[in-house]
Amino acid sequence: MVDPNVERMFDAFSVLILVSVLCTFGCASKGADDDSDSGTSDSDSDTGDVPPKRIVAIGDNHADLSQALKALQIGGVIDQSLNWIGGDTIVVQTGDILDRGVEEWEVIDFYENLRPEAEAAGGQVVNMNGNHEIMTAYEDYRYFQEEACAAFSDLTGLDTSNPAFDEFTDENCKLRAAAFWPGGPYAQIIANWLMVAVVQDTVFVHGGVHQKHLDYGIDEINAMTRAWLMGEGNLDYNQVGGGPDVFSVDWDRTYSDDEIPPTADQCDDLASVLEQLGVVRMVVGHTVQSHINTVCDDMAWRIDTGMAVYYGGVVEVIEILDGNVNVLVDLAE
Repeated sequence: MVDPNVERMFDAFSVLILVSVLCTFGCASKGADDDSDSGTSDSDSDTGDVPPKRIVAIGDNHADLSQALKALQIGGVIDQSLNWIGGDTIVVQTGDILDRGVEEWEVIDFYENLRPEAEAAGGQVVNMNGNHEIMTAYEDYRYFQEEACAAFSDLTGLDTSNPAFDEFTDENCKLRAAAFWPGGPYAQIIANWLMVAVVQDTVFVHGGVHQKHLDYGIDEINAMTRAWLMGEGNLDYNQVGGGPDVFSVDWDRTYSDDEIPPTADQCDDLASVLEQLGVVRMVVGHTVQSHINTVCDDMAWRIDTGMAVYYGGVVEVIEILDGNVNVLVDLAE
């Protein structure tokens, strides 16, 4: 559960002043006569006469609890007491909760406790794996902070003798590594997080989705990653984890690179992917932007604003409602 110190901290927060800034980018929307089912077996979708639910999407957090809570408050889904007030809103967090910050356990714990609250109200919390979740489970510890390890000290029954953990002198860091090792208790938690989520008229992914991923199968990518994290299979590194061309769903920067914009051909490829998925936009994280923005005529939304203290960026989220995308910001900033 949430540390009481965090609750006291948020009691001291002044009420956030939210503003829905309707994009001036000419946001794409699904046609009124298009009722195609854009969901996957792992996601929520609404068809027929059922009105679409409100979606709030949150980018990379990197183990910063206060910023995660602030993003959820800006999205209007938790109150000052940190309880769910979002009704049937769907929250999608696009990955990279791990690394760079020191509150990994705290952020994961909060989301995992928020999920049943949302479901009881008819809402949903969809967490996704980013490249840093996959890196941690894949024995890539380049970006972790040793201060984050203490939170895992209470874990018992874990085998920390794995040679992959020999680089750590801190026993708590070995516990953290064992917790996220495929089959470990925290690996089993993130095994339930998706790599690609199709929710109503939007596909969410940490890096990007290309034709090769559709050919492999979105459900297959999610299932394969889930099995690997559960310790029951192997990871196809070309689809998830990097691969030789880093066009995996969690590493791709085709649509998020803030220095090299996608080409016209790449935007055409994106349009084809969206059409095949039956959606109108892709939402990605992975690469820090100064503010939420779009490329490819609003087909790709880039929502990683570097909100964590490590980067010092702004906290912004997007709201998708009635076919429109709104950027929600805190005017207090």
